Amino acid sequence: TFAEAMAAGIPVVAKKDECIENIIENNITGLLFESDKELPELLSRILTDKVLAKRLSKASVEAMQSLSVETFAGNIESLYQKILDNGDYPRKIATHTLPLAIGIKTVRGMTKIPCKLVHHSHQKAVKLFSASKEK
Repeated sequence: TFAEAMAAGIPVVAKKDECIENIIENNITGLLFESDKELPELLSRILTDKVLAKRLSKASVEAMQSLSVETFAGNIESLYQKILDNGDYPRKIATHTLPLAIGIKTVRGMTKIPCKLVHHSHQKAVKLFSASKEK
């Protein structure tokens, strides 16, 4: 939610929390508070100080560019190009080593998925068929 607001240029006022410390920089890309008593004053500041609001808005939009689809796509393209240029192609994992790579329990669970889907779909079909016959 914070990142979406920032990307839209909406100045953010948020309670200081470690989960947003890499997203919002106090007084640079938003305003942070620690005590609930600080919130009214910060809200008043952001609503009345147009220069502050504009500065925070501009900085937050710029900060969110690093999370944009275009930036992500460019980073992925650069990574693929680097792999191609260096010849560092990933090795294929032999089928018999797959259980060691992802865990035997996971592999067993994966092999049960098709059976569960078929069983679940069959049950749904029987219920739908029974319901249509009753009408």
